[in-house]
Amino acid sequence: MKVTNDTEFYESDLHGDVERSERKRELQKQIDDLLAKIKKEKQFNRQVELKAEVKKLQKMLDSV
Repeated sequence: MKVTNDTEFYESDLHGDVERSERKRELQKQIDDLLAKIKKEKQFNRQVELKAEVKKLQKMLDSV
């Protein structure tokens, strides 16, 4: 069993934080894009579909 020193642990933790932050940024961009599409969409049924997609992405964002 390898014992890691504190530096390796913090670097690993930092790397994970950066990945989570990047994933959150990507999800938020997708949500923002969908919200803009909803505002432009004239068909109610399509708006409902887009809102469902936003909710799904928001749940993913909350779990990251």
